[in-house]
Amino acid sequence: MDAFVKLIDALAWPIAILILAFVFRSEFRKILSRMSKLKYKDIEATFEHELSQVENRREVYTEPEEQAQPETPAEKSGYAQLLRIADVSPRAAVTESWRKIESAVDKVAAGMGMDTKNPMSGVKAIRSLIQQKRVDPSLLEDYNSLRKLRNQAAHAEEFEISQTEAERYAGLAIEIASFLKRFMEQT
Repeated sequence: MDAFVKLIDALAWPIAILILAFVFRSEFRKILSRMSKLKYKDIEATFEHELSQVENRREVYTEPEEQAQPETPAEKSGYAQLLRIADVSPRAAVTESWRKIESAVDKVAAGMGMDTKNPMSGVKAIRSLIQQKRVDPSLLEDYNSLRKLRNQAAHAEEFEISQTEAERYAGLAIEIASFLKRFMEQT
């Protein structure tokens, strides 16, 4: 009987914590949804950190003020639409933003005569442009960073993104897609 009491005494707190975690799981999810960091086994990803790295190199994609073309109504409405989506579902906004980059990269690959059905055609097209010294090598790094963030947003169930982060991602995606479109127009 004494062993049974000791066993109950040893398990009381762990069981109480598990019960509380189960009862308040929706509140824990809300708290976790405000976090932009995921750690699962050996993988640790920080959405904020990746975004900041790409933002630090954004001058590669933006035109100087005197050369900047005014945004077309379609470009303005596309970004506005992404912001509305981010308000409702940050994950969906990241996914839709990524599609803008994919579309632009597919046009670059098609312009280079590559098979755009190949899932790696975008990476191959960017690598080819870098080898030809036509674009800055950081484009591939940024492309891969944004792709990785999109994959986490789309597939990692416990990974949550804030609305602000989704809006920042959308802005970067629009800038890179616009850069690629301008690049294709100039060549």
